[in-house]
Formats: sequence, C-alpha cells, structure tokens
Amino acid sequence: MDRNVLQKYLNAAQEAALAGGHQLQIDFGRVRNIREKGRRDPITQSDYNAEQCILQILKQHFPDHRFLAEETANRASGTAPFEWIIDPLDGTMNYIHGIAQFGVSIALQYHATTIIGVVYQPLVQEMYTAMIGHGAFLNGNRLRVSQINTLDQSLVGTGFSASLSMREKQLAGFAKVLQVCAAIREPGSAALGLCDVARGAYESYWELGLMPWDVAAGALLVTEAGGMVTNVVVDSHNLSDVHIVASNGFIHHELMEFLDIHAKT
Repeated sequence: MDRNVLQKYLNAAQEAALAGGHQLQIDFGRVRNIREKGRRDPITQSDYNAEQCILQILKQHFPDHRFLAEETANRASGTAPFEWIIDPLDGTMNYIHGIAQFGVSIALQYHATTIIGVVYQPLVQEMYTAMIGHGAFLNGNRLRVSQINTLDQSLVGTGFSASLSMREKQLAGFAKVLQVCAAIREPGSAALGLCDVARGAYESYWELGLMPWDVAAGALLVTEAGGMVTNVVVDSHNLSDVHIVASNGFIHHELMEFLDIHAKT
C-alpha cells in the first residue's frame, strides 16, 4: 500500500488516540461508575467516554470503514475491507487504582492484516506508531528491539487473564520461565507490554487469554521494530482467546519451548 495512503490512516489514528487519551487524563483520579463486565474484568465510564471520542473522529474520516471497539463491540456496516480495532483504555485496573500505566490502543486492518498500529500513553505523552513495512516509532524516534540473545539475561513481561483457568495455565509457564530468565515484570497492560518489547525494554512479553483489541496495534509495533510475534490471533471475525508470545527474536524459540506454546496453524 502506498506510503502516503498509510500516512493518512496513521494521522487519523493519532488524532483519535490523542482525543481518547485527553479524555482519560480528564477523568484520571476521579473514576466513576465502576462495574464488572465479568469477574475481575472492570469497566468505567472513562472507558466509554474515551471510546466515543475515538469513534467519532475515525467515523468522520472513514464513514465506510468497519469498527470493532472493546466496550461497545460497535461494528459499523461499511463494505470497505478496512476495520479499526480499538481499545480505549488498556490497563483499566491500573487506571482505577491511580497507576499511570495505561494507554489507548488503535489498529487498522486491511483484509485482516494489521497495517497501522498506535498506542498512546497519555500521562507521559508517549505516542507509539507503526505503519506496515515502514518501521515503529516512539514520538518520532525509530524503535529497535533489544539485542540480548540469552533467556538468562532477559527481562520478560507478562500479564494475567481475568479467567481463573487461564491464570492456572499462565502460572505454569510463569514458574518455568522464572527459573531461567533474569526477571519478570507485570505491567498491567498488554499493549504497553508489547511497546516495551518494541523499544527494547523487555526481551519478551507473553500472555494468554487476550482479545484482538489488546494486541493488534502492539503486535505490529514489535514486528516493525525487528521483533517476532507468534500465536497471535487478530482476526476480528473470530473473537476467541488470543495467546501471544512477542520477543526480540533472539530468545523467541527458547522461550516458546519453556512455555510449551505452539503456533496456531
């Protein structure tokens, strides 16, 4: 796809992410109307407010596109082969507790391939961007994954699903990896965990039981920064569990063996 066309989509995604992030900043510290979508899966009025800001902007730019947004599962009936995948607030639990580790995640797919990825962390004004085939950036600076090539020197990120069955599976892998890696961190946001791989802070990030809006943008950031992503399902027509292993590439296969996770065929 032509770079100028991709840039048009990226510009719109950044505009929407800034608007959503601004709304989250306004609400931060005074979260209202907390309820649970499911056990251990909270949602706030801020999630809805940010999502509406994002959708309003993207629909103005691209009225014929389709949209999949986490909180409203809002899919427009457009016929274009484009679909926006939106998480207005990734890291809701952090947000509720006044922890600044949260962000807006927006991806654009063309025929089910992610071509644009944006993750915005509003409280620190960090804008991660990627266009397919054109690299990944943080506030305009090119990102590259870490060059550490052994698991015993690696800082690994992970997260835990709201599902108890997924947590049990995650804990089994956690115990194995903890014995061999340098350290493990849990950022509380899959999108930001993937950004940390893209910028070389983590050598890997893995998590089970995610959804497409959690990973679509971040996965593109990792691959465009030179890393690898395995077992990620970002087909928005199949909202089954997403299991993701992302890394700098050097430790990827070793980590996969420890986790006993196999790529989907």
